[in-house]
This record gives sequence, C-alpha cells and structure tokens, in this order.
Amino acid sequence: MSKVTMQTVAAAAGVSRMTVSRALRDCPKIPIATRERIQRLAAELNYRPDPLIQRLATHLGESRRAPYTGTLAWITDWSNDAWKASPTILAMYRGAQERATSQGYALDSFNLREPGMTGKRLSQILDHRAIQGLILAPISHGGGHMRLDWRRFSFVALGYSMRRPLVHRAANHHLHSVRVALRELSRRGYRRIGLCVSSETNARSDNCYLDAFLAYQPSLPCDQRVTPFNPKTTRKDDLLAWLSKEKPDCIVAVDPLIADMIANAGLKIPADIGFLLLDWPAGRPHMAGIDQQHNLVGSLAVDMLVGQVYRNERGIPETPRTMLIESRWQEGNSILRRA
Repeated sequence: MSKVTMQTVAAAAGVSRMTVSRALRDCPKIPIATRERIQRLAAELNYRPDPLIQRLATHLGESRRAPYTGTLAWITDWSNDAWKASPTILAMYRGAQERATSQGYALDSFNLREPGMTGKRLSQILDHRAIQGLILAPISHGGGHMRLDWRRFSFVALGYSMRRPLVHRAANHHLHSVRVALRELSRRGYRRIGLCVSSETNARSDNCYLDAFLAYQPSLPCDQRVTPFNPKTTRKDDLLAWLSKEKPDCIVAVDPLIADMIANAGLKIPADIGFLLLDWPAGRPHMAGIDQQHNLVGSLAVDMLVGQVYRNERGIPETPRTMLIESRWQEGNSILRRA
C-alpha cells in the first residue's frame, strides 16, 4: 500500500495541498467546516506528517522570513510600571525581548492598570492591532488572575503568580534550585541551614521554596534540622528571635534585605553566619547565590509562544504545559568552606 501523503489528502478532499497544510494547522483563514472536514479525512486515511519534510519546510520558512514578522504583547498589571523596579521581572522582559527580536517580532508592553483600561478594552486593542501572542508577566499580587478574551489569543505565563486561568507557563525549576543550594552548602560544611522566605514570596514559587526545604529535612540528623522562617511580613525582631531559637549557621533567603537585618544585629557575614541568595543577584552580585536565569525563562516563553502562534493554537489549553529552566550556582563572599 502506497504511503498517504498530503497530496493524497488534498486529492481526496478536492482542495489544494496548501489548503490541507493550513487546515491541519488550524489556520483561521480556512473556514472551520472545511478545516474539520479535511482533518477528519486525514484521520480516516491515516495520514502522518513526514518530520523531515516538516523540518525542511520550517527551515525554508525561516530563511525567507522578513526582518519583521509581527508583534507580541507583554501584559502586566503593575501600577505605574512598577515591575521595572523588579530585577527578576526586568530580566525576564529583557530575555523575552531579545528572543522575540531574533525571531523577527517586536515586543510591545501593555498595562491593565492604565486609567480606563479593562480586560475587554485591552482585548479589543490587541485584536485591532492583529497581535495574536501574549506574554503574561508575573502579576502584582501572587495567586491572582487576569481577565482577557482568551479565545482570541495564544499566551504563555511567566512563573506561578497567575493562578487563573490555567495556562502554559515558563518558570524556573524552584524545587531543584533549593535542593542545589542545600546540597552545596552541606558539602561546604554547613550543618544547620535555615530558610527565610515570606509567605507571599513562597506563594509566587507555587510553594516550591518551602516544599523543597521541608522535604530535605528528614534526610538530616535531628540536631541539624531547622524550622523555616516563613512569616507573612518579615520584621527584624521576629527574625532575630528566630535566629536566637534555631541557631542556624547559614541562611538561605530570597530577599537580600534579610542580610541587612542580620548585619545590623551585629552578626558578620560570613564569619558569624553564612548567607546565600536564592534569587541571585538581587542587587548583590558579590554574594553567593542561585542564579535562576530569569532571562532564559523569558526567552523560553517566547519560543513556546511563537510555536503556538505558528500552530494556530488559541484559547485556554485543555492540558496546560509548564516548562522549567534550571538554575546555576554562583560563587560569592557570603559563605565559607567550613571543616
């Protein structure tokens, strides 16, 4: 039996090969009834795309690609563009912008907090400008949501702060980041390692920071286990009380201000206590830490999004996918190699 090709499907459907190609990619330029008929016929004929031909077609498409392909949207909900003051989000944006440019796209920023802006209004603006792909930046309040007409767009969220709707997302591998930090600190001789992370910051990691730390504790002898410091709001007096009670020899924290509180209390880093930034550099490049490579998270989100746009995937996905970026250890002067 001869191999079923795209031309075979085209002949059976009474349409051109290009129409079949577009229909199988859910191109909106093809009427939905025609798309469904061609897709149904392709399934009946047991048509399977040739991956080598698809790869060649992609290569030829990229070689013919104009310097400018279109525009992607960077969607935020921070008042007065306050997200630009966050080193984490700014690194994601720059990574996304660089990758978008390399793919022939511009990346324009839109803010849901602008006066008079609503989800419905922004959806209309994006539709009017023929912008199909959206990068959903971390939102201003963890565990929240955005309201847009999702049916019109392809989209990828950055991190875990947006909980509704459930969408494709790119994020750092927070669980593994904590494990890398704890194992390396242990290898360097620290025996009572404590975690300092606020409940809001932990929520933004989908609770991965605290979960990874607590999962690590049972592997330690009882005298090396430290109760984590996980307040709603970090206050100096509470932190010092925790230090006095738990007596950690090294602290792992996301917020660099924890180091300032420790120093102001008269403790010297690293002579008296080690300190590791879980989200390096956070303005402290001299400290040891975990580089979550936020720029690569932004770049990955663009790759995911461009693929959706190319495949004409619109709306809330039936099965959301999360893709993770690994972290890198960064040396610094805030920890010692202990005996």
